[in-house]
Amino acid sequence: MESNEKVTDYEIENFDDSTQIECSALVFKKEEFDPVKKISLVDAAKRPPVTVSSDNKIMDAITKMMYNDYSQLPVTSGSKTIKGFVSWETIGNSLINSEFSLDDPVSKYTNTEIVIVSIDEPLLKAVAKVLKKDFVVVVDKTKALSGLVTTSDISAEYLSLTERFLIIEQIENRVRYMMEGKFSTDEIQQLCNNENKQIQYLEDLSFGDYIRILQKEENWSKLGLSINKKYFLKELNDIRIIRNKIMHFKSNSLSKDDFVKLRLMVNFLEKIS
Repeated sequence: MESNEKVTDYEIENFDDSTQIECSALVFKKEEFDPVKKISLVDAAKRPPVTVSSDNKIMDAITKMMYNDYSQLPVTSGSKTIKGFVSWETIGNSLINSEFSLDDPVSKYTNTEIVIVSIDEPLLKAVAKVLKKDFVVVVDKTKALSGLVTTSDISAEYLSLTERFLIIEQIENRVRYMMEGKFSTDEIQQLCNNENKQIQYLEDLSFGDYIRILQKEENWSKLGLSINKKYFLKELNDIRIIRNKIMHFKSNSLSKDDFVKLRLMVNFLEKIS
């Protein structure tokens, strides 16, 4: 497996991505490991939602929905009990069948068929319910209101999860583009110095391979880049470490600085390649 330790000053001739590190039997950190991702991973599931009381005037609900640009609000009785939800749709449906007044109680426009899920609900199962009903209300282990997850929240979460993979792909493709046609297959095979790894295409190289190859001055000069080699390879090694977190599904451990590094690198590569 690939080490996540930084390579000091790029003295990485002996570093090999495929090196198996001998160690004692490893176990999961029980307090941290959960094989099934939960809806709690979505920020909105843990963000107290804007609510409206069933005995409030419908004008209050309309004001809150307009101000926050929401399509619906959970309706509560007291601070914890969920009675249902009010939405532009429930208000519209009521307008067809009865007279409307801004002073009407929210209860008149409340739909009690609300989907409630636990904060420990498996993510995929919860997402299916969101897609079917447009939103779900999330409660904590005490049954108290925890959050509200909508299709917009799922879309934002999906974008966040996929963005990191797409950026890593762009970075790898840009690095390969810089190296394309600069080295023969035999040269690459020799530079990687791994008899168990057959190299036919640039796609067969790992991030560690890129750094190992480009660290050597005679190889770096073939790129024809007027940039600081040491600084660039240091940043590329940081990307390698971030990539390992992503590909080993440790994305929750990514920091804001990691995302900044990813975006800076892809933007820089676009400028020089």
